[in-house]
Amino acid sequence: ILVTPGTIHSVVENMTLNYNALAGVMLLDADNGRRGNTVRNSTFTNNGETGLKLISGTEGAVIENNTFSSNSTSILLQDAHNNLVQGNSISGIVLDPLLDADAGIVLELGSRDNTLIDNDIADTGDAGVVIHQGSHRNTVSGGELLRNGDAGVIVNDSNATEIFDITAMHASDGGVVLNNAHNTKIQGSDLRFNPSGVEAGNTNGLILGGPPVDGVCVDGNDASYSLQTGFEL
Repeated sequence: ILVTPGTIHSVVENMTLNYNALAGVMLLDADNGRRGNTVRNSTFTNNGETGLKLISGTEGAVIENNTFSSNSTSILLQDAHNNLVQGNSISGIVLDPLLDADAGIVLELGSRDNTLIDNDIADTGDAGVVIHQGSHRNTVSGGELLRNGDAGVIVNDSNATEIFDITAMHASDGGVVLNNAHNTKIQGSDLRFNPSGVEAGNTNGLILGGPPVDGVCVDGNDASYSLQTGFEL
């Protein structure tokens, strides 16, 4: 399904999208500068490159309550802004030997001001969530990130990310791994049973714990039972 420039108020729902070469659904600059489209309650399996793509300036999309399994990457945002991704279930176990196992949700190429809420991501080849390539001011809130490769959340070369109330356990590297990710906030998260709870390199202005965010009372982070260091700066 391809949703093209200028499209607004369209809904893709209750679809089953299998074995597509590029994506099950692609939103290509699919908005009018303010309003976007909705993809919900659909199933994405065995798609070659990505389950769902938001690219080329797509804004205002709502991606909610979908199920992804055995896709190379489940959700990819490239130069996509002010979108909401919530309540999705992602399994990174790839059943087709011709497909690679990559990350669960990827934000790249300057994807800014997006919100990820209550997405459950497990068993991905790379991190559960990857935010990189100048993708600033994104929020990751809630959800369980379990047994993911590399980390629960990785932020590279992207500033002002807010991460709170997540559970990230049994990752290969750490619960949250930061590199050149200034002014990041990590609050109220369960980061136990990883090599490191938080691993931050070349990152200034990092806040661990602190005051409420958007009216939600959060406290410090739990990095108990780390195999190496709970919090490494």
